[in-house]
Amino acid sequence: MSLTNVENVVFDQNGWDVGTIEPKSSKYISFQVYIPENIHTETLHTPMEITYFNAHGDKVETTQNVDFYINGLIDLRIYDVNVIDLSGKQTVIGEIINEGNTNALFGFVTLEPLGDSNIKKTTQFIDEIETDSPVPFNIPVEFDGEPKFGKHDIKITLRYKDDSRIEHLFDYDTAVFLKDTTVIPEPTISDYMPGMIGLVIAAIVGVIIFKKIRKKKELVTS
Repeated sequence: MSLTNVENVVFDQNGWDVGTIEPKSSKYISFQVYIPENIHTETLHTPMEITYFNAHGDKVETTQNVDFYINGLIDLRIYDVNVIDLSGKQTVIGEIINEGNTNALFGFVTLEPLGDSNIKKTTQFIDEIETDSPVPFNIPVEFDGEPKFGKHDIKITLRYKDDSRIEHLFDYDTAVFLKDTTVIPEPTISDYMPGMIGLVIAAIVGVIIFKKIRKKKELVTS
C-alpha cells in the first residue's frame, strides 16, 4: 500500500516522455508544484508509475515510491538603486524585496564595477531577507586608484541560501552617477541671504533705537 500526502498538492503535469535512456546514463524531468503554504518545507511522498520497453521490446510497468522535498519560493528583486551622501561619503543604496513565500537566508550584497569603472569591489552582509519586507543596503564607494567621477556601470550581486542551504546568486546590472566632491561650487545669491537678512534686521533695529533716542532728546529740550 502506497503512502501519500499530496492530497492538496497540484502538479502542472502528470506524465513525461523522456525518450531513450542510454546505458549508464540518466535523464531529468522538471515540473512545477503548487502547494499549500503550511507544507512548503516538508517532504512529499507519492507513487510514480514508470513505463518502458526493455531490450526485447516488451512493455514493462513498475511503480516506485518517490519523495519530493519542497523548497519554498524565493523571488527577489532589487530596486531604487541610487547614490547619496552619507556622513560625507558617497554611498550606493538600494532596496531588496522578496516576493516569494519563504525567507532567503544568509544574504550578502556585493557591489562591483563593470566596463571602465574603477569602483572597488565591496561586500556587505544583510542576513535574512524576509518575505514582503524590504531590506535596505548601503555600500560606501571606494576606488581602485584615483577617484573617477561621473557615470559608473556597476553590478550588484545578491548571494543567499534557500531552505536546503543551497547557495544562489542574483545579479542586477545598473549605472550610478558619482559627483566630483573635490570641486567647491561657486557661491550663489542664496548663500549670501542669511547675512543680508541679518544686516537688514540690524539696520531696522538701529533706526528704531535712533528714533527713540532722538525723541527723548526733543522732550528734554522742550
